Amino acid sequence: MNRVNDLVSSRLFYPILYGLLSTPAHPRWGVRAMAAERISQMKLPRAEIKAYLAHRLHQTLVQAMRHCEFYQERFKRAGFTSESDLIMKNLKHIPPLTKKDVQEHFDELTAKGISQKNWRENSSGGSTGNPVVLMQDAGYRKEGVAITFVSDMIQGWNYGNRVGYLWGAQRDTKTFKGVVGQLRNYLHNLHFSMPHSCSKRESSPLTLRCQSLPQPRP
Repeated sequence: MNRVNDLVSSRLFYPILYGLLSTPAHPRWGVRAMAAERISQMKLPRAEIKAYLAHRLHQTLVQAMRHCEFYQERFKRAGFTSESDLIMKNLKHIPPLTKKDVQEHFDELTAKGISQKNWRENSSGGSTGNPVVLMQDAGYRKEGVAITFVSDMIQGWNYGNRVGYLWGAQRDTKTFKGVVGQLRNYLHNLHFSMPHSCSKRESSPLTLRCQSLPQPRP
């Protein structure tokens, strides 16, 4: 069955179905191309990489200056009077954003004057008992998936390879359960385990899952 799953995931799902299942809220079309572009950028000469990073940083800071009340105030305090001030060497004049800032200034940190279509609320795991709530748009999610692909490929993964997924937060497991969740796991060739799902007398879930992921490499 593992071999069949390998073929379905690597030959059917990722090359064909993945992009077709794209929605405005969960854009998948072009994610693989974006990941390939990021990998190509990583191979550029160091000077070109630094220039690209400086450009992306400037774009992000300009977005904050134009649409975020919180950063408009911070930039004003730092003495930034124009968008040309928003460069890497001036970051030292801006205090780091803290968890407390996000919790106390959520409205001011939320971008204004732009479309909020396909925004989605997300939050941190809340391990301290006080989670941080964030807003994420479709572009953020698309970029995040592409970067995850890049990170996985750096570690030897490729589209359709088996993945062992060990997760400890029970509240985050809904995505992996039910008929839809099981189908998603199968298409992604994702083998999911909870670390507390076995008794002490049993082999650990991680050990059991690794045993079910023989060659080719998980």
